[in-house]
Amino acid sequence: MLAIDPGVSGWMAVVSNRGVHAVRPIPVHPVTSTKSRKVMDKEKGKKVTRKVEVVDNYMNYTDIARYLRYFRAATKRKTDKNPIVVFESVIVRPRQHVISTVKQHIGIQVWPIACACLGLENYEVPIAWKKAMKLDQDKTKSIHLLAEVCPKFYCGKSHDLAEACLLGYYYLRTEIND
Repeated sequence: MLAIDPGVSGWMAVVSNRGVHAVRPIPVHPVTSTKSRKVMDKEKGKKVTRKVEVVDNYMNYTDIARYLRYFRAATKRKTDKNPIVVFESVIVRPRQHVISTVKQHIGIQVWPIACACLGLENYEVPIAWKKAMKLDQDKTKSIHLLAEVCPKFYCGKSHDLAEACLLGYYYLRTEIND
């Protein structure tokens, strides 16, 4: 099963009852643009508007499709079962910036569309999975829980990677083993 923590800083993890087999970050490509920003002018002692270069990361849909095709082919070689993709349902936070909201919404919607086009079974897991796993706003908890659940796999300091793995673990335990 492929478990996905969606978003520009998210991760994908191939998870089974035997553990975590492969991980990779969500493919992104940087886009540089010039924007007006208020910055402090030390000489004038006040904020002034200046043009600055800003680099934003956007999802690379071509690489996402390429990886999903690879996952489908690799899974079908090893098993006769249909490959499953699960991804976290994400909600928009209050007072979140409009651009962030749009990027997040597009990031969430790309997964079911890409999976449907490639014939992959896909399921959106409600955000309540975190509460069931006793996770909260403290991002380090997901790293520690993954170390308990899958001691052979080390995720470093990446809570996004840990959450992708734990999402797969949660889905295997609650949906497939019922």
